[in-house]
Amino acid sequence: MLNKYSESGKVLMLFLIILCTSALLFSCSDKKKRTADIEFYEPLAHELSDAILSPGDILRFSLRASISDGEMRPFEVGLARYTVSGSRQPSEILFREMLVSENLEEIFQIEWELPIGLPESSSEESEFNAYRIIITRNPDRQPLDEGGNWLSTVITVVDSTE
Repeated sequence: MLNKYSESGKVLMLFLIILCTSALLFSCSDKKKRTADIEFYEPLAHELSDAILSPGDILRFSLRASISDGEMRPFEVGLARYTVSGSRQPSEILFREMLVSENLEEIFQIEWELPIGLPESSSEESEFNAYRIIITRNPDRQPLDEGGNWLSTVITVVDSTE
């Protein structure tokens, strides 16, 4: 009878060892998604904010995204229009792109053609109109529609045909 219990004990012990080893291997192979460090690469943010663009112009810039290890969490970049002074939430998202990389570091090239008829930037309270490139590092928690949560820079739009 003692021998019977020791055999079941051995089987139980072997089962626990296999279960623990499987759990350990599964947890080690599961790559954790990392939030990327993102920066304006070319032109830099202050250079973008100094630029004056017109409807029909191409807005070009690049972003550098990097992580130390693991897998990069997708992030989103967009061009937003604000019609209420001081508002964090944009009135309209003109362009948006979801970006993700399988590399630890990547430079993303962004190109958007500003629509013809786009209203000019204005700081007058009655006709407030501003444009901002906005980025969210975690679109599930803080979407662009709510103003994002990371980098942003203002761009100036002036109708050069007038």
